[in-house]
Amino acid sequence: MKIDLVVPWVHDCEQLEKERTKYINEKVDRQATFEARFKDSGELKYLLRSVEENASFIDRVFLVTNGQLPEWLNLKHPKLHLITHKQIFPADALPTFNTLAIESCIVNIPNLSDRFLYSNDDMFFANKVTENFFFDKNGYPIIRFRKNFFPKVKSTVLYEQFVNNSLDKFEKKFNIDLPYREHHNIDAYYKPDVIACIEAFKDDFRKTTYSKFRDGDNMRRIIWSCYSFYVGHSKIRLYPILKIPNKFKKISERLFNLFRDSRMFMMNDKKYTIRKHSRIKLCCLNDGEKNTDKDRARAIAFLEKYFPKKSMFEI
Repeated sequence: MKIDLVVPWVHDCEQLEKERTKYINEKVDRQATFEARFKDSGELKYLLRSVEENASFIDRVFLVTNGQLPEWLNLKHPKLHLITHKQIFPADALPTFNTLAIESCIVNIPNLSDRFLYSNDDMFFANKVTENFFFDKNGYPIIRFRKNFFPKVKSTVLYEQFVNNSLDKFEKKFNIDLPYREHHNIDAYYKPDVIACIEAFKDDFRKTTYSKFRDGDNMRRIIWSCYSFYVGHSKIRLYPILKIPNKFKKISERLFNLFRDSRMFMMNDKKYTIRKHSRIKLCCLNDGEKNTDKDRARAIAFLEKYFPKKSMFEI
């Protein structure tokens, strides 16, 4: 199987900030414009180190940007392919400051393989993985969902709004109940299903493509996984969602790790409990509104210690 990796990346700068400010108005949710949405803390370097160290099966890495590039990037690396927004977006939908809009257009990447992985730059291959971790023997994606035992409720959190919107639209169209949530890490997709899903929700995805900033009625890529599951082109691996009292947190963490192979931490978590040669294969150090520059610096220090070897993706 040829398996590509797609990674969106942005580096905030004065010019980008000025351009972004022109489009911000009272209708734009404040959660769509906070600093972490556009700040580059240097995580991409460690994602690419993790590719070289732990995911050598990846055929090509498509780095999707608005034209910016990290200064340290080795543009001559044979696996690296640069994709600009102009190559995949309708011209009148640009500029965009919306990751969901970018996601809605990644199937337009020229020559993208039928089987691909999608990762944000704050996600990493924490330990050795093979194709079989992401795709079954038929070449269909293995979907990692969290099992949600609680009904969806109206939320003021923007992330939950567009995830719920995507699930609600899917459930209504196909008359199916999906008590799932994303595991918020590197995910596998089957491109023919992604294309079919976008076509099935054409108007919703078009609206997302043209949304300059994240919006509660945007479509989230979790719907692609739901579609693959619905048409029988996937296997689901479930993780439980547990609410554990703090006094039992250490014990619950150890037990919980027996049932999952991916982890997500917030950058401001006190400790990142991830180890080399463990069953945990994927890790996300999620940036967020409450994170400080001190938190980001601590995360980068952790990543430098975890992935100390310079990769061929670096000059």
